[in-house]
Amino acid sequence: MNRVHFVIVFVSVAVAMSASAQVIGEASSADVRQNFRELSLRSFEVGLSPGGNFSPLASNTFATPFNVSRVLLSAILRQDNTLLYFDYSVGNIDGFPEAVTFGSGGAKFDVDIAFGPPAPNVLRPIIPLSVVADLLFVSTRQERGSDNISLGSLGIGAGVGLAYSTRASLFVAKAEAFIAFGTQGFSPVTGLVSGVITDATFHLPQFFGTFGMAFTYRFRYTTSSFSTTQYNYLFRAHTLTAGITF
Repeated sequence: MNRVHFVIVFVSVAVAMSASAQVIGEASSADVRQNFRELSLRSFEVGLSPGGNFSPLASNTFATPFNVSRVLLSAILRQDNTLLYFDYSVGNIDGFPEAVTFGSGGAKFDVDIAFGPPAPNVLRPIIPLSVVADLLFVSTRQERGSDNISLGSLGIGAGVGLAYSTRASLFVAKAEAFIAFGTQGFSPVTGLVSGVITDATFHLPQFFGTFGMAFTYRFRYTTSSFSTTQYNYLFRAHTLTAGITF
């Protein structure tokens, strides 16, 4: 319960700080804001992670750990400051006679502290504060299901970013570090999950009238340190996606 209370307080403070930051410069730019409405980030995109890598850390001394390095299929759904993501692949790896399935999915909820009001053709620095929920799973159908990986985590993050918008386009880039409480398959095996998520997106929301185009680069670097060291892993992926805005 203490962790849940901490996350609730963290988000509440972030919302209050965001509201205060938006007031800066309000009077001096009221005339600009009256005639400018910042575009929304809403998109569905698909793409690839060309070099996704899930590998054991040096502290993982398990006899046959998973070591997955291959192209991942990726998809994201974005709604303003909410990002849902999913990565998936199936294939053979050394040491396992049957195909190994790898998947990664999660959600990132941001509260952005923006310095200055929205205005056309103005580069604005932002400080994103986030709640991150994540799941990494690796499994094989061979008869050793207890060794399969299912690392779930919930945590908080913060970072830096930039936003630039015109009347027809919107660019937002963020780099956030996070730390989370993790479990293996919601079992008593627990640990710490930490890492970095970088996300840069460019939207042309009205390119086709009602619909538009979206392009995103996403980098993710995650490490897990558990009480049982066989679940100590590193996941790293560069992801490129493209899709439509709505």
